[in-house]
Amino acid sequence: MVALAGGSYGEALSRAAEADATQEVLGRLEACIGGLHGRRLVRSAVTGWTTDPLFHGSYAYLVPDGGEARVALAASVDEHLHFAGEATSLELAQTCGGAFLSGLRIADRLA
Repeated sequence: MVALAGGSYGEALSRAAEADATQEVLGRLEACIGGLHGRRLVRSAVTGWTTDPLFHGSYAYLVPDGGEARVALAASVDEHLHFAGEATSLELAQTCGGAFLSGLRIADRLA
């Protein structure tokens, strides 16, 4: 499960201790689905995007029907410059799997 939180709530979570942020998110999840039904959290990771000087809490996304932007990003600039990454993936956009597949696509193109 991945939880994304924005605004002042997300900022507060990113500044909280990891254990506290994790418990807060689990509490919200349980409220949404009516409990965890015997399931338990095995491991968690919290990113501090709000406090990261490279990101300052930023997050990018496409507007509805904005998929053509992915096509433009995936186009080769020339024979030497190609872009890969989840933002160029049509199959699994915004995922690690999409980033991996886009890398394979570029490798095939270069081969």
